[in-house]
Amino acid sequence: MQFMDFKSLLYSDTLIPDIFMSEYLPALKGEYVKLYVYCAFLAKHNKTPSLINLARILDMPLDTVKKGMMFLDNLDILSWNDEGVVLKDLKEKEINRYYRPKTLSTPEEASSKGQLNIKRRQVIVAINNTFFNDMMSGSWYADIDTWFDMYRFEEDVMMQLFQHCYDNNGLARHYIAKVAENWHRKGIQNTFELDSYMEEYVRMKDISKKIQKKLRLRKPLDEYQEEIVEKWVSVYKCPFEIIEEALKSSTYATSVGFTYYDKILGDWHRRGIDTIEKIKADREARKAALGKGRQAQKQPKKVAGGRAAGFDQREYEEGFYDRFISSEFRKDKLEGEESEAEKVVGTPGEDEAPGTPGAEKTDSGFNMEKK
Repeated sequence: MQFMDFKSLLYSDTLIPDIFMSEYLPALKGEYVKLYVYCAFLAKHNKTPSLINLARILDMPLDTVKKGMMFLDNLDILSWNDEGVVLKDLKEKEINRYYRPKTLSTPEEASSKGQLNIKRRQVIVAINNTFFNDMMSGSWYADIDTWFDMYRFEEDVMMQLFQHCYDNNGLARHYIAKVAENWHRKGIQNTFELDSYMEEYVRMKDISKKIQKKLRLRKPLDEYQEEIVEKWVSVYKCPFEIIEEALKSSTYATSVGFTYYDKILGDWHRRGIDTIEKIKADREARKAALGKGRQAQKQPKKVAGGRAAGFDQREYEEGFYDRFISSEFRKDKLEGEESEAEKVVGTPGEDEAPGTPGAEKTDSGFNMEKK
């Protein structure tokens, strides 16, 4: 004898576990959520449509449906193969994840871990109440515990980690993990080290906003640009005034980026140029050196024999320049020019007196008769 319960679609319900809502939904694309919910609906009614039918029913491209099924399969919330689709029991999956067989430990270890766990439990409860409205999923407990063990954060630092992420970019799990890893690289474990870092972080953020304004960027700096700015602030110890001088150097340049500015500031850092006065002195020295180089290029190159390249040098006798500037030389020169002119023009003959009618002197110095 078989018992069957039949309800029309008007009265039936498809249950989605809260584990899916808290653990998986925030990381899924909208199309994949839509696909999973409809798969849960089909699993309840034991239906086996093809991927083509799924694509048509959900009004999605077939390629998107295939990628979505592969993604959900890799996420291990369903199993997809040629035989069909099997939805995993998410509740059992989470129970097996958190509850493990208890191993033996010494009383001292148990006491130490017990005290440590009390402090961590208090912090986790505070995080749950403050940031998740007392609805934090079980996986967060494991992640926070892992970060405690991996990065050796104090309890107050862990609380500040969530507060910092909440104030900036929300509570995405991958973002919090990335910030925690970055703090670990900076050597942060206690509140004193965190306070020192946060002072520098706030200064770096302020400089980033000023750079964005000076360069008239529409979007905030991306993570790679912020890493470069962090190097300027943390490693080079550059105030914004020095960074602004580097930004000004691109006034007449085109298609420059943060790599260009990083080269300039890196060069200044290596040569110890850390004030506006030193920057101006360096620019003046470069300008003077450039001017000397251009002047040297304009001068003709000398070759053997005292000749300029490409030209024959005129030879002068000894004492020429002294006689050239003396009055006697100028007088001799003028007399010589007058005698030369007489030779060319000529003197009037015996048979023809100056001004004789019928004769006319041309510009060339020859007498011609009038016709």
